[in-house]
Amino acid sequence: MKRVAMRLRSALAAACLLCLAIPATGAEEQGTSTAGAWAERVQILYDAETRSVARRLVRVWDFQPQLNLDFVWEPAAGPSPGATVAADGTVTGKGKLVWRVRGSASYDPATVYSSYFGELKDGRPNGQGRLEIRTGEVFEGQWAAGARRPGSPCRYRRQSL
Repeated sequence: MKRVAMRLRSALAAACLLCLAIPATGAEEQGTSTAGAWAERVQILYDAETRSVARRLVRVWDFQPQLNLDFVWEPAAGPSPGATVAADGTVTGKGKLVWRVRGSASYDPATVYSSYFGELKDGRPNGQGRLEIRTGEVFEGQWAAGARRPGSPCRYRRQSL
């Protein structure tokens, strides 16, 4: 029973940090916040229109930089990478954002910390989306600037591990 309680406490702490980290007033416009840091990486993106690949800088907001996680952005099928990645690398559009243990094998599902499926704006979850956390918790609903939108319906469920 103690293990369950400890898991629940750590899961709720992670959920609070991931879902409820709202930047301070005015910080959103400046692209800064005390609740995280920008994470950047160069990644290969496939363009279905031209049937080619391109190396692009990709940039998203990391609400938990102290965890030293790595990320991968996978744009939704259809739009070209140029439509979801701005000139400065900031991600805007629909897709999948996966956070995993840095340096781990990309094919190993055990190294995935969290996955977000849905819309992003300025590198943060924004619009309809679904967050799946390593602990098995799933948050689905409306997001605004990286946080669940207050007052919007949000489904929460716990998947079996």
